[in-house]
Amino acid sequence: MIQISLSNVIGYYLNKSEQYEKALAQFQQSLAIINNNLTKYIECDETMEILRTYYHTGTCLDEMNQDDFAIEYYNKAWELYEKYPFENTIDDMWDLMNDMTLL
Repeated sequence: MIQISLSNVIGYYLNKSEQYEKALAQFQQSLAIINNNLTKYIECDETMEILRTYYHTGTCLDEMNQDDFAIEYYNKAWELYEKYPFENTIDDMWDLMNDMTLL
C-alpha cells in the first residue's frame, strides 16, 4: 500500500503543477496495483486510499478535458464508498471531496 500512497502523492503534486500526463501515469500505476488485488486492499481496510486513487484520477482526467473518463472514475470512487462504508461519515466524505477539489 505504501507504493500506492507514494504514487498518489507524486501524482497529486504533478497534477497540481499542471503536468497532467505525468500525474495520470502515477495514478495509473496505483490503479494497476489496486486492480490486481482489490479484494485484498479492501479487506485490509485501505478503502480510503483506493477511493483517493479513483478520485485523483478523475480530477486529473477532468483537467485534461477528458470528461467522460473523469466521470467514470468519480463514479468508481462513489460506488466504492457506497459499497464499502468505513468509519468516515458522509459529512467527512463531503469534506474530503471538497478538500480534494481545492488541491
